[in-house]
Order: sequence, then structure tokens, then C-alpha cells
Amino acid sequence: RPEPIVRPEPIVRPEPIVRPEPIVRPEPIVRPEPIVRPEPIGGYYPLESTTVGPIFDSTLLAKRIIYPPLAKRQGKEGVVVLRLFISASGDVEDIWIVDDPGYGFGEAAQAAFQGMQVAPASIEGKPIAVTLLFPVRFTLRN
Repeated sequence: RPEPIVRPEPIVRPEPIVRPEPIVRPEPIVRPEPIVRPEPIGGYYPLESTTVGPIFDSTLLAKRIIYPPLAKRQGKEGVVVLRLFISASGDVEDIWIVDDPGYGFGEAAQAAFQGMQVAPASIEGKPIAVTLLFPVRFTLRN
């Protein structure tokens, strides 16, 4: 008698693990903070609020600065700090001496800017009045 055919057990493969699709959240839209420019004080913006600061003609300024004779005779050097008030048309309207080492340096620096015209400061192309600190260095040349 023929032997019965024994069929092997079917191989059961495990079901593949289905991982859920990751949830992709869109990046939040980050809107840039609006640029908050300080309001002008007394009609003048601080220099930091400008997109373009005033432009000084350094050659003209160098010609206008006269070394104080007393300081020159005594071999003195120094730095004067001025606060300049410049109109939207570029006129230097007011000049305050903020720091003065003496020997006539403050007055000489102030006189150099009297009546001076510069390229005005601007915000996004619009000329504005501005105030700024401006150091003037007095150095003797050998």
C-alpha cells in the first residue's frame, strides 16, 4: 500500500509591521517683527534709527578744523565729543560740546562744524533730521 503523502505545514510568515505615517506638521509661518523706529525727540531722530547716516566731507572738515594755538605750543593732543543736530536738508543746526579736554579743543571743534552742510541722514530714502555724537581727534604731526 502506498504511504500517505504528508504535506508539510504551511510556513506562516508574520504580518509586516505597519508603522503609521509620521504626522508632518507644517512649519509655523514666522513673520518678522516690524521695525520699530524711535520717535524723534525735539524733531531729531537718534542716529541708530536711520537706514543711512549723515555723510560728512572729511576733506572739507579737515580743512575747517584749526588746531588751537595754545595746545599746539604746549604739545597737547585730545579728543572732543560733540553732539550734532543735523536737519533733514543737511544743515548742522546746533552743536553741543559733550566732552572737552580743554586747551581750546572744544571751541575749535565746534567752530569747524558751524554753518557746515552734509548729506542728510535718511530712513528708507526719506531725509530726516538726526542727532548724533561725533568725536573730533586733535593729533599733532611731527
